[in-house]
Amino acid sequence: MSKTVHFLPDNIKIEIQDKENILSAAARAGVYINAYCGGNGTCGKCKIIVQEGQTAAQKSQFINEADFSQGIRLACQCQPLTDVIIQVPAEIGKEGQALKRQPKTTRAISSRAIDELVGKKRIDPPVEKRFLKLNPPTLEDNLPDLQRLMRAITGSGPHAKEPTYDHPEMLQALPFILREADWEVTVILLRGKREREPDRIISVEPGDTTANFYGLALDIGTTTIDGVLLNLNSGEILAESSVHNAQISYGEDVISRIVYSQRQGGLDRLQKRVIYSINEIIQSICRDMIISPSDISYIMSAGNTVMSHLLMGIDPKFLREAPYVPVCSQFPLTIASDLGVMAHPSVRLFQYPAIASYVGGDIVAGVHACQMHKSALLTLL
Repeated sequence: MSKTVHFLPDNIKIEIQDKENILSAAARAGVYINAYCGGNGTCGKCKIIVQEGQTAAQKSQFINEADFSQGIRLACQCQPLTDVIIQVPAEIGKEGQALKRQPKTTRAISSRAIDELVGKKRIDPPVEKRFLKLNPPTLEDNLPDLQRLMRAITGSGPHAKEPTYDHPEMLQALPFILREADWEVTVILLRGKREREPDRIISVEPGDTTANFYGLALDIGTTTIDGVLLNLNSGEILAESSVHNAQISYGEDVISRIVYSQRQGGLDRLQKRVIYSINEIIQSICRDMIISPSDISYIMSAGNTVMSHLLMGIDPKFLREAPYVPVCSQFPLTIASDLGVMAHPSVRLFQYPAIASYVGGDIVAGVHACQMHKSALLTLL
């Protein structure tokens, strides 16, 4: 029999089933409760106040009799017996003030400082927008729509390299887009990684949309996820957003999350929570820019090795056990929507590769960004 948990001060309600604890319900509802140990009952951080309703809760060394009588419980050790109202206390700082549960952001570096450190960047995204004017079909030139598009992309040269494509939705929409746009369209091409690898058609858009060319950069942190929307034509930063990594309810550090991933359904929950956080970023940025998530043409992310495994739904079990081996260090270029990310059905998500178990893509991205690998000087990141 389901019961309702009403979380305050977020004013969020969620239905739960028998034997689900408050911490698990909060995580599903997107309510942040500090749970450093990932719900093992060993850190005492996930204290909540049961304002109304009945619960079954184990006694804990972290809660004295006086607090217990006031309804204070550990969320990970507390299961509702009836509908309940739960107050999530504010975290208290050293001076006694309640701390706002907002993501911490890194200190911004000025554009001048970046130019001095890195030098001028060359804008060369892995995707391209190309505006095309196609010749309409005639009785004399009745080439199929797809081949007509390919011809316009490659030109008529004898050694032209024809692109490929990989989703049927494009073919289903193609004849209508071409005709409604009077044969003037913009194609988004994913460039082949190697010289012999063909470009790939990501999308076909009516009219000239080359000015609206967006890429999303994500920093998948253990505590915070940051997102930046860029103009891929100029490299200009257009919008930013930051949220708590919703995995934090299952453990504050990577070791706790590896442990949690070994529980039944744990890996799936951790993956869904990080995707939920990424989608929060995308929704926030798209609201600010008044664009659709499908307008984003490419997504790049960087995170430590454990975060990269969890994003892909790859079991990180052996990262915690000697000799500390990851499943892989280079992650496949993935269709973002296949992971549940709000994106065009064919847009790719690229993850920076890791170097070792605990030297991840976040460090590789930093090395790449500041170009320190090109310097002969001894350099510390």
